Amino acid sequence: MCGICGIIKTERNSSDILTMLSFLTRRGPDFNAFWEFENISMGHARLSIIDLSAEGHQPMHSISGRSVIVFNGEIYNFPALKKELLDSGYSFRSNSDTEVLLNGFEYWGIEILLQKIEGMFAFALYDKMERELFLVRDRLGKKPLYYYSDSTQFLFSSDIRSIHSLVKDKLSLDYESLDYYLTELSVPQPKTIWKEVKQLPPASYIIISDEKIEDPITYSKPKFGKHINIGLDEAVEESTKLIQKAIAKRCISDVPIGCFLSGGVDSGLVTALLAEQSSESINTFTIGLSHEQMNEMQDARIVAQRYSTNHTEIILEANILETLPELIEYSGEPFADSSLLPSHYVCKAISSHVKVALSGDGGDELFGGYNDYGLAYRSYAFSKKYPKGLLRNTVVLFDKIYGRIVSKKENAGAYHHYLSQEGARHLYRDMGFLDSSLLYHKDFKEQKTCFAVKKLQEIWDNYPDLLLPDRLMSASLNTRLLNDYLVKVDRASMYNSLEVRSPLLDTELLEFAFSLQPEIRFHGNVNKFILKQIAKKYIDSNIEKRPKRGFGIPVQEWLRKDMKNWAASIIFDRLLSRKSLFERAYIEKIWKEHQDCSQNHEHRLWSLICLEIWFQKFQ
Repeated sequence: MCGICGIIKTERNSSDILTMLSFLTRRGPDFNAFWEFENISMGHARLSIIDLSAEGHQPMHSISGRSVIVFNGEIYNFPALKKELLDSGYSFRSNSDTEVLLNGFEYWGIEILLQKIEGMFAFALYDKMERELFLVRDRLGKKPLYYYSDSTQFLFSSDIRSIHSLVKDKLSLDYESLDYYLTELSVPQPKTIWKEVKQLPPASYIIISDEKIEDPITYSKPKFGKHINIGLDEAVEESTKLIQKAIAKRCISDVPIGCFLSGGVDSGLVTALLAEQSSESINTFTIGLSHEQMNEMQDARIVAQRYSTNHTEIILEANILETLPELIEYSGEPFADSSLLPSHYVCKAISSHVKVALSGDGGDELFGGYNDYGLAYRSYAFSKKYPKGLLRNTVVLFDKIYGRIVSKKENAGAYHHYLSQEGARHLYRDMGFLDSSLLYHKDFKEQKTCFAVKKLQEIWDNYPDLLLPDRLMSASLNTRLLNDYLVKVDRASMYNSLEVRSPLLDTELLEFAFSLQPEIRFHGNVNKFILKQIAKKYIDSNIEKRPKRGFGIPVQEWLRKDMKNWAASIIFDRLLSRKSLFERAYIEKIWKEHQDCSQNHEHRLWSLICLEIWFQKFQ
């Protein structure tokens, strides 16, 4: 894993590329260099994983001399592609996947190359013959790639701070992105917090030539909505094989590999299947908290003992105030997913032992693990059984009454209500400020356009023909996964110079999981049924009885106790003293409600705290 950057500018200045590279040191601490040619400069900071020799250094030139590349990521199927290229007469100087991209580009061209490669990546490839620069990003957007252009220059980087450092006087705050951040705790791609800076969308590339900058071109689209006819046992068997295959592909490395291990299904499965494939004891790492509801250490310990792993446990306490500003600054944009903190600490612990770790990220997204996914499925099943009309209304009425008597968590009324909601409301996670009419100051309301609701609705409308649970899960890949979870993992790991690989986000596995009928994925109304069936064999026969815990910190409690005074100072003395953005009376109201325990506003308050810290760093 590495960091890349570059500049196209008529009057080239070597100090500019060095400035950009200085922000990539944590992404690539092992080696950095840059290349300049005519009006282009390209820089690379290396975290050495495959081919540790100098032959693997970048910027890398093809043997023909035609093309030059700076590459961030891993191509998991590069050995097979390399053999294909060798059989076609190509030579190699290194054992790296980077050189496979160079030769593959010259042999197949960019479109065929992108259809062939599997992995997580962002790269810039310059074709000297055609005087064209290609910027490319992986299918799900695991690796970041920012860019900026004006009449005199084009900049790109893995880190938005690289770009900010050179053109900060030309950047202006994007209020639409700010509105989305306050709703969903992250900035919506391909927008960024700056109007003038964009992120390359997932599964796309752009071409920059002397004449113009092309619009992003999509090279791949997931196959959603095409269900296959398959039974439960076959679905479990095929899923197991694909997970094993995905793990094996991600074990290609010239440095040792470790594994995240929580007490949940996903990381437990990755750990178990990795241990089965390994001839040596693997390294596993768990983070725990004194807060009992969030402590999974005991469950993780059971897996570690069963597979005789070299296990490390890390305890996280509330002494995080010095780390939070550093992480927000490193993120480069406002980011308020509080699980960034425990993710950072576990990455920090792992990076002191290994350079590469496998995670369980993706299990919920592919197989239906989140609570709202289960609610979507049950609402869909209810709508099939009771179409709109008198029968449904009667069932809703009687089930509501029965539900109150027996204290049911869900009833037909909840399903009916869910089905009646607009699309944007399905994607909202009940964390930020969806209705922000009370939040914004009257002078600021004119500048913001309820963008978050419009954006969520736009994404929802991209999947009109899918069944309700499929629609929610497909759309969520472009909301919570892209903007929040993948960003969190990238920033927490790269801050600690650690490469994280996610077998459960494998493309082949994703397409298979999304081809399963909802009745298979949520068999018996059980969220993530398929993975739990596999986990019964490899982890615990009673794993379905374990409660689902989020990977977070007890912000709700800390804001009332350990962090109360600090948080109040950040919000009321600093954030609200800035230019008129927010209504003080409304924020005082939600602060009071949180303190007297009448409401839980932890995510909303945390988003305001993180926003002010970001303001302090960048404005």
